[in-house]
Amino acid sequence: MFKKSLYVLIGIAIVGVAMFGCSATSSFTSSKDPGVLGSSEVTMSGAASFTGGKVEVNLSSLIKGTGEVLTLEKGRFNVYVGKDGVPTVDWGSVDFAMPTDTDKPIDMVFILDNTGSMGGSITGAINSIVAFSASLEADKVDAKFALVTFGDSALHPTPAGYITSESFTDASYVRPILNFTDAATLKTTLETVHADAGGDGPENPLDAIMHAYNNFTWRSGAQKVIVVITDINGHQNVAGDTSSDNKCLTSIEAVALNLAGKAVVYAVSPNYSTDQSPYCDVRRLADGLGEGRATPLSNTGGKWVNFNTSYDLTDLGISAVVSKGYKFTFDYSFADGTWWVHILVDTDGDGVMDSELLIKIIVSGGTGSSSIKSATVVESRPLSESEIIRLQTIKQ
Repeated sequence: MFKKSLYVLIGIAIVGVAMFGCSATSSFTSSKDPGVLGSSEVTMSGAASFTGGKVEVNLSSLIKGTGEVLTLEKGRFNVYVGKDGVPTVDWGSVDFAMPTDTDKPIDMVFILDNTGSMGGSITGAINSIVAFSASLEADKVDAKFALVTFGDSALHPTPAGYITSESFTDASYVRPILNFTDAATLKTTLETVHADAGGDGPENPLDAIMHAYNNFTWRSGAQKVIVVITDINGHQNVAGDTSSDNKCLTSIEAVALNLAGKAVVYAVSPNYSTDQSPYCDVRRLADGLGEGRATPLSNTGGKWVNFNTSYDLTDLGISAVVSKGYKFTFDYSFADGTWWVHILVDTDGDGVMDSELLIKIIVSGGTGSSSIKSATVVESRPLSESEIIRLQTIKQ
């Protein structure tokens, strides 16, 4: 298995929600946290909520480097809680309940390249999206669907005639977008999509991803799934990308940072065997590979499928995200301050915890009991090396 360097995720959300599954025991055991790993075999993403003295954690599916979806088992899964300022090796474990009903709502955005080079494959891409979304609804999955079509522009929907350079316009018609809806409405919108223009080779999937993430109406508690379909690499806002058609406002590192622990990206893209610098390979946002790498970089834990004219979106294993999402609960009383929930998983059953998720909870207005008056939401992001060292060593 591949190790991900310094990729510890923080997933956050403190809101009142309905509880699922069986109730957790409230005992606090004396066993101690073995400490922050600093790298993970499997990228974990999720969020937490608190109400009535119970913490509920929602985890997205865990996908191994082979594409296999990991089944969580209690003996290979530990949970610890500690206060900031206390090293992780002094954090104590909690007893938790693993519910049997793991299905979760899913909000899925398709980020679709519809530039001219997609002319020979846009019909297949549209048909695969239509068939896949309809199949999820037919299986009674609680799913909503959205769409962003993109070229070089960072504006969505991209206006007709938007100029990217003196030689090219981004599109001769408005590149459509669609907020979350049902499969039938998605199909109707996709019927208006065709391949058009786009200027130079690389396009701009990154701003399309962030537009959807920042502007669409994601449901509270739903899994956030982003599916990118493109036949080319992407522009990014870096010094080396000097193309006059480059209108990208962000970088792939920044997108990975923003989505870490909060949304899972799946990619249908070319199988690059060489470095794409200064451009980017969207596969990195999925499993962290691509661009000739033997080991993954920071990513969101999704799966990648090679782009061609006959790919099947079911190969992405998105339905497994729905069936293998997890909710579990435990009891805890938080006083004011910053707290951490540390989740450790043994992904290969060898008795060694090799993957982790850190959830940061900032409590204010508490009374020292399980009643929390308010909490601050902290954005998910990977921990820096200095933060990992701090959690491992600094004492109150």
